[in-house]
Amino acid sequence: MIKNGAFRRILVASFALLITIISIYLFPKDEVKIPSKTIYKKAMTSAIYLIDKNNYVARTTINIDATEKEAKAIELINALINGTNKNKYLPSGFTTYIPPGTVINKVSIEEDTITIDFNENFLNIKNLEEEKMIESLVYTLTEIDGIKNVKILINGNNLNKLPISGKNIPNILSRSIGINRKIKANSFKNTQDVTTYFINEINNNKYYIPVTLTTDNKGEKIEIIIKELEAKDNIDKNLSTYISAGTILQNYQILENEFNMEFNSLILNGLDNISEEVIYGLALSIKDNYDIDKISIDVNNKQILAYALKNS
Repeated sequence: MIKNGAFRRILVASFALLITIISIYLFPKDEVKIPSKTIYKKAMTSAIYLIDKNNYVARTTINIDATEKEAKAIELINALINGTNKNKYLPSGFTTYIPPGTVINKVSIEEDTITIDFNENFLNIKNLEEEKMIESLVYTLTEIDGIKNVKILINGNNLNKLPISGKNIPNILSRSIGINRKIKANSFKNTQDVTTYFINEINNNKYYIPVTLTTDNKGEKIEIIIKELEAKDNIDKNLSTYISAGTILQNYQILENEFNMEFNSLILNGLDNISEEVIYGLALSIKDNYDIDKISIDVNNKQILAYALKNS
C-alpha cells in the first residue's frame, strides 16, 4: 500500500509531465533550422596583358567567371576595353588601350584561331598606342588554352592596317608579332626575335614583362634568354630579373618534349630551391620561344625542378 507522502509525490510528478506535454502541443517552439553547409567557390583567374606605368605591355592576372573558351574570350576582351564594368576588376596600377565605346559584334573560334569582330570605335586609338593595343589583345587571347592565332575584323572587314600609322599587319596574328620590341643588332641581315620575360612590381604585387628582342646574335635562343636575364645592365632600368649575375647555363637538351637545363649553383641565388620568380621567368620565356610542354632544371647533376608549361 502506497503511503500518503509517496502518493502525493507521484501525483505531482504526473501532473507536471501532463502540463509539459500539453505545452508542447499547444505552444510549439519555432522550428530550429540547421544552416546548410556554405560552399566556397575558388576564384578563377586568367592571364591578361595590360599597360603598366612605364608603358610596357605586361602580363598580370584577373578574376574571371567564364570557363568555356568563347565566353572566356569575351570576358577578357571586355576587360581590355576602356569604360566597361569589367575595368573595375583590373589590378591597381594598370590600364588598357582599347578605346571606350568599342563593341564586340561577334566572337567565333575555329580550331586554333579566334576571330573577333569589333565596331568602328576600335579604330579610335592614338598613334603611339595602336601597336601596344594589338599586342595586348593578341597576347591575352593566346593565353587561352588551344588558341594560337587571332583575327580582327571591323564590322565584318579584315583589319589589315594599323588605323593611324597605316602600317600593314597580317590578317592572322600570332605571338610572332612580338611585344615591347627592342633592337640590339648592328646589322639586320640575319636577325632573329627572342622574347624574354622580365619582372617588375607594383603595390607589392609582382608581374612579368615580355620583351621581344631583335638581335643579330646567331646563338640558340635559350642562351640569349639566359644572357639577358643574367645581365647586370638590362636593356631598360625598369626591367628586373631574379637570376644572379654569374649564373651559367652549362648544358641544355630537349628530351621527349621536355626542355632540360643544367645550371651552376648561382641559379639558386643562395636558397635551397629555385625562387618562384626565376621559375616563372624561365618558363614563360621558354614557352614563347619553343614548342615545349615541360622544363626541368639540374644543379650539380641533380634535378631540382620539373615544371609543366600550360596556358591559363
